[in-house]
Amino acid sequence: PEELGTPLPPSDDGRFRMVYAGSLYGAQEADTYFASLLKAFQRTGERHPEALLRCTLDLYITGHDTARYAQQVSAAGLEGVIRFHAPRPAKELFPILAQADLVPIFIPTGNKDFLGTKFNELFFLRRPVLHIGVPGLVSRTITENRLGSSVTVEQLVDELPELIARKKRIEVNTHYDLSPHLLDRITDRLVSEVLI
Repeated sequence: PEELGTPLPPSDDGRFRMVYAGSLYGAQEADTYFASLLKAFQRTGERHPEALLRCTLDLYITGHDTARYAQQVSAAGLEGVIRFHAPRPAKELFPILAQADLVPIFIPTGNKDFLGTKFNELFFLRRPVLHIGVPGLVSRTITENRLGSSVTVEQLVDELPELIARKKRIEVNTHYDLSPHLLDRITDRLVSEVLI
């Protein structure tokens, strides 16, 4: 919490901001995910062109060469919507994530039951999470606790345009008890259940 700062609502200026920060895991699945993401933005342009003009997806991808993804974005004519940025330290990303209207998170099949550290941060910031992947512990945790929504890669093409156009909304449970996701609690559990 000391590093994350105080959760604040995003600015209400008519823009729809999405932020993806982190790695793209699972090379082949990540490629399929990215292709589906591009189709979702193209479908948004077809169904809700005015909403697409007010939308941005800022990508802070670590550990990968993003040149081929940037080429795909350019070929789809989406350079002004999907923007690539150099990775930043987590402390610099938190205020950016705190302003997001939606945080899409692609989780490959092999990680469907693994709640990584990024969830601790996003849950604390109270940003709506859009989990993209197969059902598992991650999707159940997000949906059952009303921390966001979950879709498969195939469903993304139809679901994302409705979220961008605000025809569909994800309400976050601001009263959800975050303490199980805080680092000190996770460390205590690790010590008591695994190390002792």
